[in-house]
Amino acid sequence: MKVVKTFLVWAVFCMAGAYSTHALAEVRDLRDASFAEASRTVETTLNWFHVLSGNERFELEFFTVSDGSQDSCSAAYSDTRSVTAMEQIIPILNDLPIAELRLEVAAMANGAVAGEWVFLLNKPLDFDNAESVLFRAFGNLNYDDASTRIVDGIFGADQSSRDDVQMYRISYTDNSDGSEVVRRFDSATALSGILDELGAGDHRVEITITYTSGEQSLRQISFSKSESDIAEPSVDMRLAWVAPSRREDGTSLASEDISGYEIYVTRIEDDNTMTDQVITVDDPTQTEITLGDMTRGEYHLAMSTVGSDGQKSAMSNIVTYNVQ
Repeated sequence: MKVVKTFLVWAVFCMAGAYSTHALAEVRDLRDASFAEASRTVETTLNWFHVLSGNERFELEFFTVSDGSQDSCSAAYSDTRSVTAMEQIIPILNDLPIAELRLEVAAMANGAVAGEWVFLLNKPLDFDNAESVLFRAFGNLNYDDASTRIVDGIFGADQSSRDDVQMYRISYTDNSDGSEVVRRFDSATALSGILDELGAGDHRVEITITYTSGEQSLRQISFSKSESDIAEPSVDMRLAWVAPSRREDGTSLASEDISGYEIYVTRIEDDNTMTDQVITVDDPTQTEITLGDMTRGEYHLAMSTVGSDGQKSAMSNIVTYNVQ
C-alpha cells in the first residue's frame, strides 16, 4: 500500500508540473533542424531575453524521451543545470546525451521566474557539435588572424545585407588601469583600429549591435596580443632649411655652385643602440623633406651642403627630436 501511495503522489506531481509548463512556457519544436542549428536557436533566444531583462541566471532541466511523446513524465533520464554566464549554454547542449530531448528553461530574476521556454531537440548519432554564434575564443590564433575573424564576423556576409543597424558598440577592460571602456564604431576600419589600440595581453570584448527595431545582438570575444603584435608608434617629420648664400669663409655662394645636400640621422633606441642614416638630396633647389615612419627613439639630425665641386660644408647645428 505504501508503494502505491508513493506512485500516486509522484504521478500527481508530474502531471501538475507538465500542465504548468505547457500553460506558461513558449514551446519551440526544433526537431527538424540539425542539432547545431537548434542549439544556436536556443542560445540566441535566451541571450536576447538576457540582454533585454538582465536576469541573473537560467535554470535548465532536460529530459531524454523514451516513448516519443516529449512529455517530461515519460523521460528515461533527466538532469538540471544552472547557467550564470551565457557562454555556458552551448557546451551544456553539446554535452547532452544522444536522444530526442526536451529542454525546459526558466529565466530567474530577483528570485522569481521571469520567463519560460520549452525546446524540443533531436541529437542523432552523427551529430556535429554546435559552435556559439555569440561567444568566440580566438586565443589559439595569432592577433592578425583573430582581428580579421572578429571584424569579418561583425561586418561580413551575415551583416552586409542589413541596412537597419542603428549602432555598433564595443566594451572592454583596459589592461593598463583596469577601467571599463565603452566605445562606438561605425565601420570595419574603425573596429580594426580599436582592436589595434589594445595593449599586449589577454582580452575579452563585448560587441553589441543595436537595430532600428530595438533588437540587439551581443557577441563576446576573447583573444590575445603579444608584445610583437603591438605596432610601434611612428610619426612623419618635416625638416626644412634655407639654402646658404655664403661660404664658410664669408664669400658669396651662388645657387649654381650648390649640387645638393646630405642629411645625417642618428637614432638612439631605448637600449641605447645607435643607428646612423645618411639621406642624399640631389636637387639643389629643394629646401624641405619629410622623414616618414619614425618609430620610438631619440633622433639627432644635422645636414651639410654639397658644392658643385663635390666638397661638403661643415655640419649644421644638431636638431634633437623624441618619438615616444
